[in-house]
Amino acid sequence: MWIVLVLLPVALAACPCPPAPASSKVCASDFQTYASRCHLACDAAPGVSAVHPGECSPLERAVSPFLYASLLAGSLRSARGSARGSTRTAAEDYEKLQQCYSKNACDTVTCSACRSDVSCHTKCQLNCYCGCDNAPGSSVDKADLVTTCLLHRACASVHASCWDACSTDDCRLSCFFDNLKCSCECNAAPALRPVALGLGVALAALARAFTAARW
Repeated sequence: MWIVLVLLPVALAACPCPPAPASSKVCASDFQTYASRCHLACDAAPGVSAVHPGECSPLERAVSPFLYASLLAGSLRSARGSARGSTRTAAEDYEKLQQCYSKNACDTVTCSACRSDVSCHTKCQLNCYCGCDNAPGSSVDKADLVTTCLLHRACASVHASCWDACSTDDCRLSCFFDNLKCSCECNAAPALRPVALGLGVALAALARAFTAARW
C-alpha cells in the first residue's frame, strides 16, 4: 500500500495522452513537432498552439531557434566568451540580434507575395533573422531550395544536438551562432546549390567511368 501511495502522485503528474499514430502529429507555433494535439497541450510551453497537421518542415525547424531566442536572453545575457572571434563578447552580439529581431518584428513578419503559404512566410521570417546578422537573403520563391540545403546540412539537428550537450551559457551561445551561420548560408544563395550538387554528381560519374575504363 505504501508503494502505491508513493507512485500515485507520479502517475497523476504524467501526461495523460494515449499513444498516438503517426498521422496525429502536429507542428506547433514553436515549430516543434508533437505526437498529437493532446501532447501539444500537455508538453508545450504556455501560449504555444497548433499551426498545421503533420511534422514541421526543415524550414520551420530552422526558424525555431531564432523565433524563441528572446526567451533565452535572460540567462544568456550575462554570458561571456568569444564564440564569434570579434572584439565584442558573444553575449553582446546576441543582445544586438535580439534588438534587431524586435525592431523588425521578425517573429511575426509576413510577405504579401506569400498569401497563405506557410513555407513562404517562414522563408520571409528567415530573411529577416539573417538580415539582422547582415547576411544576404533570397527571394521567398526559393523556399524549396533553401529547404533542400537545410536538410543536406542538417542545421536544425546539429543545433539540437549541440544545445543538448551544453552545460554552460558560452556553449549555448556558440551553438546558437553556429546554427545562425548554417541557416543563413543556406538562405543566402540557394539557387547555386542544385547546380553545384548536379556538377558534383556529374564529376563523380566521370571519375567512376574513367576508373572503369582503366581496368
